[in-house]
Amino acid sequence: MTTVTVTDYITMTEFRDYIGSDSGIGNKQAVAELAISTASREIDAFCGRNFFQQDLTLYFSPEQNNLWILDFGDNDLATTSGLTVHVEFGIDGTYPEVRTFGTDFICEPINQSVNGIGGWPFTYLRAINGKIWPQRYIDYYRDTVKIVGTFGWPAVPDPVKQATKIIAAQRYKMSDAPLGYNAINGWGEVRVKDIPLVASILQPYQKANTKFLIA
Repeated sequence: MTTVTVTDYITMTEFRDYIGSDSGIGNKQAVAELAISTASREIDAFCGRNFFQQDLTLYFSPEQNNLWILDFGDNDLATTSGLTVHVEFGIDGTYPEVRTFGTDFICEPINQSVNGIGGWPFTYLRAINGKIWPQRYIDYYRDTVKIVGTFGWPAVPDPVKQATKIIAAQRYKMSDAPLGYNAINGWGEVRVKDIPLVASILQPYQKANTKFLIA
């Protein structure tokens, strides 16, 4: 069983700089740390992917007939460095056939750019030179593709960092507004809850099948 170590998307120093007050945190360090972690995980849920890196061994079963593209689902591939791919055409789970990057498959998007946004991870493995990804035709058979690699993103995108700061600041201020409201600069009560800007910032990074919303 693979142990996943999660990582927050901003540091405490970045958070302090954002809220503009070191002295404002003081003995609320633990509150600030929780706000940062909560914000980071909310972004994972909203986008349907993780932006931190982790070395994993994962197993997949392509579901389409004659599949030439392997979708990672919730997982993105950060780099081809150290990547190994094994396939299983039998049912014993030994994954005896090794697929070679550049010879048997390529990773896409090749230029790691989507909709004009660079720094994108690889999200597909395309079989080439007559190779195919084996199918699992019976549910109780083992997965047919084994991948060992570094999953996540090459680096946390700046918009993700900015969204983390906004959400973390919300959560941090909630400790002073247990009912969801806080008085700010004489303008009366301002709801410390949803900021629509966050969804706009993160929308380009959200997977189409994601069901979670930031609220």
